[in-house]
Amino acid sequence: MQALSRADLIRGNWGRRRQAQLYPPGALPDTQLENRCTRCGDCARACPEGIITAGQGGFPVLDMKRGGCSFCGQCQAACPSGALSRQAAHSLPWQAVIAKNCLAAQQIECRVCGESCDADAIRFELAIGQAPRPLLALEACTGCGECVRACPAAAITLAPTPHKDKQP
Repeated sequence: MQALSRADLIRGNWGRRRQAQLYPPGALPDTQLENRCTRCGDCARACPEGIITAGQGGFPVLDMKRGGCSFCGQCQAACPSGALSRQAAHSLPWQAVIAKNCLAAQQIECRVCGESCDADAIRFELAIGQAPRPLLALEACTGCGECVRACPAAAITLAPTPHKDKQP
């Protein structure tokens, strides 16, 4: 069972499962972030991609519909409280998930997600008489979210990947 944070108690969110937030790269875990973040907005103003917005409670979250994360580190450098750390600036603890409403599942040719993926984590499986289906190489996915923005069917989301937090 997930621990109840002070913020959840104040907002009346007890008993409800908390939805995972897409925090910026290097964000401390939920409760630590909420305790340290001053909600000043410096990280959002520093983001050259413009993907950091104020989420629930005013804490910084990523809006991947605006674009992908370039892992430039400017949000961490701008954070005065240390709620964003430079230690995890090269990947996010998220991976792309392709839903059933993908255009390829409807037999419509679309390769926009693969074309937008700089990490080459999305490739396409060819089959005679069918639209090419996207195949996701999870080990290559950085969690940047560029595919989320690019997908015309909004069929791609990011989901937490606990194994990405572990160092080899």
